[in-house]
Parts: sequence; C-alpha cells; structure tokens
Amino acid sequence: MIKKMIAAMSAAAIMCSCAAYSSGAYSIPDAFAAEQSPEQSETCGVMVSIVAPNYTLPDGITAKIVEVRGEERTVLEEWDPKTVSVKEIKGLEYSDDVSYKLTTEGLPEDYCLPAETDIVLKEKGYTDKIVLCGYAITDYPGFLIRYDTGKELHFNISYVLSKSSYSTITDARDTDIIKDYSIVDDNGFRYLNSLPDKSDELFSTYTEDEFIVPDGHYTAKVELADGYRFLKKYSDSARTINKQKNIPLDYFPSDLSEGISFNVEHGYPDKALDFFIESEPTEENSCSADISVVDAETGEPINGCTVELDMHAPPLFGKMRWITADDKPMKLDALYNLNETYNFRIINSPMCYEPSGETSFRFEAYGEHADAVIKLKRIMTDEEAAAIEQVVLPDEDPVPTDSEHCAVTVGVFDQRTKGTVLPTTVHLVEYIDGDRANRQELASWEASEEPVKTITDIEYHEGSEYYITFNNDDLFSGNYVNEGRKILYFRKGGDTDKIAVPMYNQGNADNLDASCIYYESTTGHDVSYSIDSFNSNEDILESSGVYDDKGYRYSFTQRFFTDNIGAGNLPDREYTLKCVPAENYRFIPNSSQCLAIRMITKKYPIDYIANNAANGENGFRFKVENGITDGPIHLMVEAKPTAETASSASISVVDAKTGETVKGITGELIGGSIDTNDLLKWNTSDTPVMTFDNLIYINKQYGITLYDVPDEYKKPYTEAFSFNGYGEHKDIVIELEPAYTMGDINDDGAVDSVDASAVLSYYAKISTDKEGGFDDRQRKAADVDRNSVIDAIDASNILAYYAYLSTVKEEPMNMETYMTSN
Repeated sequence: MIKKMIAAMSAAAIMCSCAAYSSGAYSIPDAFAAEQSPEQSETCGVMVSIVAPNYTLPDGITAKIVEVRGEERTVLEEWDPKTVSVKEIKGLEYSDDVSYKLTTEGLPEDYCLPAETDIVLKEKGYTDKIVLCGYAITDYPGFLIRYDTGKELHFNISYVLSKSSYSTITDARDTDIIKDYSIVDDNGFRYLNSLPDKSDELFSTYTEDEFIVPDGHYTAKVELADGYRFLKKYSDSARTINKQKNIPLDYFPSDLSEGISFNVEHGYPDKALDFFIESEPTEENSCSADISVVDAETGEPINGCTVELDMHAPPLFGKMRWITADDKPMKLDALYNLNETYNFRIINSPMCYEPSGETSFRFEAYGEHADAVIKLKRIMTDEEAAAIEQVVLPDEDPVPTDSEHCAVTVGVFDQRTKGTVLPTTVHLVEYIDGDRANRQELASWEASEEPVKTITDIEYHEGSEYYITFNNDDLFSGNYVNEGRKILYFRKGGDTDKIAVPMYNQGNADNLDASCIYYESTTGHDVSYSIDSFNSNEDILESSGVYDDKGYRYSFTQRFFTDNIGAGNLPDREYTLKCVPAENYRFIPNSSQCLAIRMITKKYPIDYIANNAANGENGFRFKVENGITDGPIHLMVEAKPTAETASSASISVVDAKTGETVKGITGELIGGSIDTNDLLKWNTSDTPVMTFDNLIYINKQYGITLYDVPDEYKKPYTEAFSFNGYGEHKDIVIELEPAYTMGDINDDGAVDSVDASAVLSYYAKISTDKEGGFDDRQRKAADVDRNSVIDAIDASNILAYYAYLSTVKEEPMNMETYMTSN
C-alpha cells in the first residue's frame, strides 16, 4: 500500500508544475510601491499587511474590509492575516456617501492590535497602504515585566508655548495644531499600533507616542496646521527644550516638513523622533533681532567669528552659537523674554581682530526689533599677522640624563597668534612629600624669550610631586587666564612628560569641556562627579590629559581654581582625551549596569554611551574648529565591582540538542529597573558567553531578549531572574529548540502518511492558485528536499521516510540524515 502511494505521488509530481515559497523575514514587496493615478482609475484601493514585529501572529485572527454607508455595514473582504502577507482590494468608491474600515477580530486576551482602522482615500485613484503591528503584552519583550522595558519607539509631537515669564510643553496630538502624523516606510505604507488597555493600572500612563514597528527604514512625518512651524535652532523655544528636556540645540533643524528619516534595528530607532512645534512668531507674540559682526572702523562685516549667547541660567546641554558667514546678519525671529538682557559675545575671531566684543539689548514689549552690531577692533594688518613667527613644538621626546632623573619639554605660546607670549615667568617646582608648603624651585625661565624649554636633569624623589607654575604663583601678576599649576606625571626615575600651555586672556571664552566623570550606582542611589586634573578624588585616575598628535598634553588649570581635565582654549586641530584609571577603577563597559542608569542616558546619545569603554581604552578623539569643539568630550569611570557591591550573571545561547553556541544572535539584558535599553548588548559570534559583572539591583527582575534567532529555532521564552543580595552569580543557559521537525507537518511528534497527505493537499491547492493553508513552520517542515519548492516529491520523500521507520530495527536516523544519505 505504501509503495502504491509513493508511486502515485511521484506521478503527480511529474504531471504538475512547481510552486515556490519564501521563508524570509517580513517585508513589503517593492511591487506594491506604485499608486494608481487619477488617469488610471476613478476608484480607489487599499493594501493591508498585519504583522507581529519579531514574533509570529497568533492563530485565529480575522481581518475584514468593511464598507460603511450610513448605518449599513457590508463586509467586502475577509481573510486570515497569518497566511496572507499583503491583501490588496481595488475598486473602492470615492464618495462622501461611503467610507471604509479595516477591522480585526478574534484577538487573544492581552493582545494589542487595532480593532478598527479608518481607510483614508485622499482622492480618486488613491491607494491607502496600511501595516497593523500587533504584540502580546506578556511576551513583548519576552517575559513578564513592566512593558516600558520593551522595544517601543517614541514618536513625540510637542507644542511649545513660550512667554516672557513661563514656557509650557504639551502634547500636540488631538489638537488643531497638527493635521496629521504618521510613520511610513519607503513604499508608502503607514504603520499603526494600538495601546494596552489603559484601565489596567500597569499601563495607564501609555500615550499615543509609542510605536512598535518591524526592523527597517522609515520616515516619521507631521503635517502642521496653518499658523504653526517647527522650532528653529536659534530661538528661545529651542533653548527652553534644551534646558527642560536635555536635547542639544543642534538637534533643531530649520525645517522638518519632510519628516525624520530613521532606521529601526532590534526594535530601536537610530535617532530621536521628537517634533517640537511653536506658533509662527508675530509682532503680537514675540520680538526679533538682527545680529551683525563688523570692523569697528570700516563697518565692513567680518566672517569667521563665533558668536555665542551669554544669558543667565544657560541651557544644560549646548549653547546658542553660530559662525558669521556670507556677510549676512543672523536673524532671530522668536525671542520671548521681556525685561531680560540678551548678551551676545564673540568667543572666537580672526587673528587680526581683538577677540573681545559683545552687544546687549532688552525688550520691553512684544513687536520690538533690535538691530545689534558687535564691533571688533582690528589690532594688526593681514601682513603683520602673516609675519608672526609661530612657536613650534619639537617632535622629539625629551631624554633624561639617566635612570635616576626625569625630563620634560614645556611649550608656552599665545593661543590666538601661536606666537610668543607677553612677559611670563615659568617655574619648575617640586613639592617635597607632596606638601605644597615645602616647595623647592628646580628651574625658571622667561617664556617670552624661550617659549620652548626642555629640562632633562630633574632628580626624581619618591613621594614628591612636580609642577609647572607661573609668576611665582602670584595670582594677580599674570597677563593670561591659563596660569594655574600644571602637574607633571613622574612616577619613577626615567619618566618623561611634554606640556603645551596655550595662553589666552579673559576676552576668549573657554571652548573646551573635556572631563572624566565618576559614576556610582546602587539599588538606593546614583551619584556622579567630575574628577580634577590632579589631586583626583580618591585617586580614581593615575593620569589624564588632552593630547595633540605630537604627544603634548594641554593643561587647563586657571589662576583661582582647578578645572576639569580640560576647560580652556585650544587651537583648531584634532586632539585626544586620554585617561588612565587607577587600579580599582575602570571605564564603564557594557558588562556594567551602571552604563544604563538614568543620569547617564538622559545626558548622552546611546552611541556615545555604548562606545565609552572603547573611547577610554583608545583615547577619545575630537576636533576643534572655529574655536569650538564638535560635541561632548567626556569619559565615564566606575569602581570595579566586588562581591560586596554587585552581583553577576553569565549568559550563553546554545543548541538544545548539541549544546554548541548558536552564533549570530544578538542578546540584550533588560529589566532590573534599567532606564534605557539598547546598551547592555552582545553578539554570540563574538561573545559566546556574556558576563554582566556589575548588576546592581537586588530583588528586581532581570530578563534577556534575543534577536536574529535563526529560522530553524523556535523563538525562546526566557525566564526572569533576580538576586537576593550582592555577591550572587547566576549561570544562565538559554537552550534553543528546533522550530519544526522535518516532515512532521502537524507537529504531533511523528512523521507518517498523515503528513504526506497534508503536503499533497497543500500542493494541489497552490497549483490552482489557492491558499495552501500552511504557516511558516509547516512550510519549512514540508520542504524536506530543501529546494524552496513544496510539491509531490516532498510528499513522496516523507512517505518513503515513514516506510523506513516502519522497517528499521536499530535506532532510526532523523529525517535530515535520511535525506542526505538517500
């Protein structure tokens, strides 16, 4: 009987054509990108896809297209979204008398999917393209824990109302401020979610700004109503957002009418999706100003000046700055502060001009306009500037006279001209036993006459500290700001150091903010503070400094106080911030939960944080251009974890049968009151066993989410774990089970004639352009010869394997082995 069935199936395979299937990741085919034009049709259409990002849709969901005429509702189409990737319906009437709805039914409990969605038909010939994204509250992100540790992206649309005495930020949805908002892919499909049941206290705080979409490329769009605009960088409203939300001023472009283009990977967008809106400024609600920088004598505009707003209570993250160019004034049209001084100053100017220059103005009533002019005095001609002999720092390192002595090269120069400084006496001093009162001068020289000095015979004494100082530490006799003590890093005889001191006066603003910040986080509290450039707190750093590519360290200790590692002026070029943690400290790595505490994640972009350890080990590269740096320059350190301060967990992902590591999977630690995810991640190809050695929360749930799990494995369900106290360690092995058994179509644990009949039935249906009825798992199980075609040959092979199982005496081969051996 079995032989007859095999023969019949083989004959059918010869007579019928083949049908291919795709088991790849979810995507909208490019063929669906084209819309009908009004010339092509007087009717409209709709395309619908219903997906579960990173998961599969549950069984039993029914989707419908419903026509609505008054009180009458007619179902036009009905389908199973699990088996139909994209449903297209044409011939929809475009009329004020009819509308269309997309509905879903049969949703499991606690499954979020829009129950009813309006189909938007904008004009005749238009095709609305919709993707509904569903998710289960209990398995997204993969275990029972607060949903806000999941993968939702935040599409924020805020209205900023700025007044002289206050500013408010409110959600712009459900107002007349915006006409529409959407997230669309490159084919024009718009993506929609539904929120969890807000009557559940756990999810009562959720708003419409939270979206879940598959990995891919998208554009977030907002269409504004008349009378409103997106915030501009140079406005008081942008400064309000900067101060209240910690969003850098550079975030605000001049226009967002084209939307924000972004990518999603593992559920996370690669940039913020924040739209800030304000009313168009008018004479009734704001003031304006034109700000120019000119030559004090000729009145001609000066290009290449860096202008900065200096106002009390400055923004927390970034300043209002611009560089003069194209001989045009900067136009500011959204100034709201009345009876407060706007003071704009020059922080960098061409060398021929005196750097100090500023202008101030105040507004007493809305509608006022200020024409502000900053006048700079020319202090030399272009020819005189070109003739200045610049101080050149030698490439060679200083060489000590012997192993008992240390050596140093010190270069002192004018920061603006790069030439020699005004009369300034430099001293090399030793604080015996580290006592400043027990001071011994080893050498001194006049920097205006000898700008570069190399000393090779500094006798090293253990316990002493060595410094470069100026003018006998007389705080009031110098010509420059940067005249504080400069520590030399001598740890033993034979050590060397190279110091560059760019001198600048009070007219130059500090353009550098380079620091190393110490963070400490426990279950109860988080603390942070900047580490001084010397005499560091608790000896957290062995050394630190800002270095140029010749190896010179630029030190910025001012007259009256010790600054961070760098807080001064630098010439335009590239530099490296280098820090060496002391023995019991380290740069915060992605194995430490401290990397994801709120006080860090609220201040820095995710990429900045994630690269902290690499930046620390390799040195943090940055650039100074037009007198200012190109972003934040900070490294973050923590105390190395111990059994008294942290717990740990080692996580591996293996094949359940072989115990071997499954490579190519991205894992992520979530939960444990972590405020920002996408940081504590690893890839199993690079790190087969990931150890988190600084887990700081006790009696709070942690969990693991896996991405890029190969199709041959089931999506794993990972249990939450927690710690009862510090010093605990957990070894967590996630075993991946096969997603299917080859040939076992009905998943009953046996490969038999029932499975062969199911394959033959599927083949017969698709051969006549009908839905075959298999889900992804069944299609993979059915394609036993792995040629991406499901046909009667697969059914024949299944039946042959069933015959083999019926006769074999020894331990049978599995079907994979059977197929390769026959």
